[in-house]
Amino acid sequence: MQYTVAAALALALGASAAPSPNFFNHPHFKQQFGRVSNSTSGSAPATTSAATLSSGSATSGGSLPASSGTSALDAVKTIAAGESFDGGMVMYDRGVSCTGQEEGGDSDAVFELEDGATLSNVIIGPNQIEGVHCYGSCTLNNVWWSAVCEDAFTIKEQEAGGTTTITGGGAYGAEDKVLQHNGGGTM
Repeated sequence: MQYTVAAALALALGASAAPSPNFFNHPHFKQQFGRVSNSTSGSAPATTSAATLSSGSATSGGSLPASSGTSALDAVKTIAAGESFDGGMVMYDRGVSCTGQEEGGDSDAVFELEDGATLSNVIIGPNQIEGVHCYGSCTLNNVWWSAVCEDAFTIKEQEAGGTTTITGGGAYGAEDKVLQHNGGGTM
């Protein structure tokens, strides 16, 4: 099961740019997305309901999926336009300490997705500044963040008619936002 979320959802529900804890408890949000937690303590992930997770990726206890290994990238890994990358549930990070809410740049991201790229079955580890950047319409399938730093996923550019789709996955430890949409179109 897959959901496409209108970028204006937060504003339509009366939320600010950084959703309050009550945003996730709003009846319209629960009706559309099921169980979601926005805990910042790291004890529970912000996650879609088990029904929307990819096959075999549901976590009945609300915990991060098991990693099949780790990889500290020396530079941002770019997924080319129209290409797909299946990380096999490896935990990827950059081997650097989180700088808190200080805005990072493109070179600080773990992954950069070009228009039409798909990222699947990846865990973004704690040793990073920026998680995933998207340039265009991107797809995330079963992507997890063990510890969100500045933000987890940012749509840097997207045309008005573009659509970014997120299916499954979740994020732990976000102090501020998990998703940031800087373009047109829908998420």
